[in-house]
Amino acid sequence: MAYNIIYQDVNIVCTNMTSGVPQQIGCEPQPRFEIMQEGASPMLTCRDCKISSSFICKLPQSMSTGLLSFLAGVVIAAAVLAIVIGTGGVAAAAVGAFMLGAASTTAATSMLIGAAVVAGTTVFAASLTYGYQSKHDCDVVLGMSWSIYHQAILVQGQHAIIDQSILECPRGGLITLIMDKGIAQEAASMISTSNKEQIWEEVKSQFFQGLIGGLTAGANPISLTISCSCYMINWWGKKSHHAEIYQDLDYEESSAVDTAGKVIDAGYGLYETGKGDLAAQQALKKAQANAVAQNTGAERLSKEAELSRTKASTKHANIQKGVAEKANAAVKKAKVSRWTQLARGLGQVGLGLAGGYFSGKVADYYNKKETDMEVDILNKLRQEIRKDRETTGKVISYEI
Repeated sequence: MAYNIIYQDVNIVCTNMTSGVPQQIGCEPQPRFEIMQEGASPMLTCRDCKISSSFICKLPQSMSTGLLSFLAGVVIAAAVLAIVIGTGGVAAAAVGAFMLGAASTTAATSMLIGAAVVAGTTVFAASLTYGYQSKHDCDVVLGMSWSIYHQAILVQGQHAIIDQSILECPRGGLITLIMDKGIAQEAASMISTSNKEQIWEEVKSQFFQGLIGGLTAGANPISLTISCSCYMINWWGKKSHHAEIYQDLDYEESSAVDTAGKVIDAGYGLYETGKGDLAAQQALKKAQANAVAQNTGAERLSKEAELSRTKASTKHANIQKGVAEKANAAVKKAKVSRWTQLARGLGQVGLGLAGGYFSGKVADYYNKKETDMEVDILNKLRQEIRKDRETTGKVISYEI
């Protein structure tokens, strides 16, 4: 099979890009002394990973807008609950309309030595300084290595890359080479448009998850802290799986952080419920001890009144009897209060778990949409690369 050797300034696109324009691949500023085409830039190797400028990765944008959307959902849900509780449910219908309107608004706003050199190519040696100097976010790939390279052509001890070489960014973006500038621009526009649409899908997903969380007891500071922390941890470890999709490999998304967050949140809810129940038990014990003392006093004064039969002793006994009755009522109230608080606390935990379950379903739905969009754009990228190879036609080496 025929392959093209790659020289500096060849166009590249990334499946995580949003910039809308292709960049070029080269090396960091350095002297180069190697076999080149006449009038061309240096031949690139598997260690040359300097990108001319930033692709403007979709992942940081998705993280920041997603987090803001999540918090907006929580705030709206908290406002809805405050209105419903404050009006005794009278505003429920208006709230429903408000929620639908907010959701639709968010939805709207919301990456040879045995080589045969073709006749007509002049080969010579040069020693000049080449490379890109500007520093940017995509320098994260520096120090990495291109996969798929020429086994026989070595430049400064490194294998030369070919038109089928691919470079995987640590954030999961797949960087591919496209030699024709027009096709590269077409691919860059197509990928960027798709990635911007995926960002808005993430915005909608996080908004609805925030809305559900806020409506199911997730608007308290502790739950918010846990949710936001899990979101940041998830983002920090998040990467696209474009290389696996491109090469038809299996992969798994880990939900360990989200699951741990739900467990911690539920554990905190149980802790608060237990702490409240302990306080209620102590209050009940005090009420029971007081009732026992008051009832004992009432019995003693009642017996004394029967023996003395004076108005004063009878009055005193009646007063103590009233105090004892109040103490008994306090015991009943403490019992009811304890079980009511316990039921309320467990209910909130259950509501929180239910909210977590439905939030997970929302996340699964939008994650699948985003994955389907990624698969679609990678299939289209394959077609663009195939068209590029058919268009380029100029072959430098026939064998790997």
